Amino acid sequence: MKKILFFLVLVVSQVSFSQYKFQFGANFEYDVKGETNPEFVLTDNYNTYLLSTVNVTGMMSSNQMIVRKLDQKNQLINSYIQKFPKFDVGTLHNVLGTAATNTGKAAVFTESYSTKSKKTDISKLVYDKKTNEITTTVVATYPILSAGKSADVNLQKSDNGSFIAIRCTKNRAKEEPEISLLLVLDSNSLEIVWQKEVSFDDKYYTEFHSVTNSGKVILVRSAKGWKLDNYLTVVSLETQENKTFEEPIKLQQPKIISIGTQDYLIAFNYPTKGVRSGDFDKLLFYDITLGKTLQNNKVSEFSNLKKLVNVEIKNVFQQSNEIHLFTQAKTQMDDKNPDGSVNSQAFFNPKYRYEMANVFVLSNEGILKKIAKLPTDTSREVVVSDAFGVLKLKGNYYLNTGHHYSFFGLNPDFSRNGNNIISFRNYEDPDRDRTLYVNQLLTFLPDSNRYIFARTIDLNKMSLVNVIMDK
Repeated sequence: MKKILFFLVLVVSQVSFSQYKFQFGANFEYDVKGETNPEFVLTDNYNTYLLSTVNVTGMMSSNQMIVRKLDQKNQLINSYIQKFPKFDVGTLHNVLGTAATNTGKAAVFTESYSTKSKKTDISKLVYDKKTNEITTTVVATYPILSAGKSADVNLQKSDNGSFIAIRCTKNRAKEEPEISLLLVLDSNSLEIVWQKEVSFDDKYYTEFHSVTNSGKVILVRSAKGWKLDNYLTVVSLETQENKTFEEPIKLQQPKIISIGTQDYLIAFNYPTKGVRSGDFDKLLFYDITLGKTLQNNKVSEFSNLKKLVNVEIKNVFQQSNEIHLFTQAKTQMDDKNPDGSVNSQAFFNPKYRYEMANVFVLSNEGILKKIAKLPTDTSREVVVSDAFGVLKLKGNYYLNTGHHYSFFGLNPDFSRNGNNIISFRNYEDPDRDRTLYVNQLLTFLPDSNRYIFARTIDLNKMSLVNVIMDK
């Protein structure tokens, strides 16, 4: 009986992607190099919404939020555009992040600052799909001395998606305390839940921040100068508490997860004493409540990568008493000509690629159990696409890697399931040779058994693709 059940499961897994058809939407204008951070938001069975931002300075400056509305066949219905807030001709902008609510709204958060006006505004631009209108609201404002002495402004979202935390660390004059304004917003209402100004007079600076699933802000405080060290400050509306580490380490941008009611910090790091092979030598698992390191796992995956810029933790999932970290390693591409001379254009305008993608499997106690390398394209320059996109459906992982291996399921050991694949190569498409898939742009609509993907054509077009599964 067990053998029969195993055979049936095997057959189902092998044919699960065997019957499907492609439905290509018409091409629409899309600035591949200018429009950044594209994402699907507010998608339902009737419409797909593509959110992107443009933040280009100089002679051809353009600073705006764009929402494109498409129908079930991926035909463009309309585009809704809102320029970023502007004080004067010298206003500069940063895109802090985005959010989508369960009430039909999508938001872009921006920082606008100007030497002439001597101020900075943090604003939210909110699109409402009920009215197809975009409204702009100033969330916070503060004075600055100049553009070069403005502030370090950053946005992070909680792992459960409930909270948005904006940190504005103001320019610190010599011998003056460091002051940070913390704004915590509800991700669905997009309104401020609490805000607080925190001050520090030690010889550390706030380098990163994260936000817990309950809305607390975790500040990573880093030592100035040659001394390399970190401590944490946990901030809520009512409290402020420092947490230290048992040994000196240098943290990268952390992720905060919850297991039950306990909060844990996960971060790549390296010891600041002794020999190290790189900035991502170890993977920390830290109990925030206890202020205690549970594990700091040795990691050697990145030791041979040249010009490593960052290891990004793209997705965190918890399943079967394990924690699964999906990561991509970003490196700077070579700036040398074939003859060995320096390519001046590449030197001053470096290009990057994702050289490696992995899954780090941790136990709920933080013990590193496995590192699985994901099959992704390591040759492409980073323009608009991530190394991969991932969907989790009914406990199973599916990876989108575009033209590299297309869209496929992962086996339990995170290897590619060659029998469970949608191939973007096996169809007739006149644009195929000019096409690149945007790996992170994918979604699944279970009611219509339909996947939606996105691809760019040359540098100025995009189209969405339905892949419809036979029921």
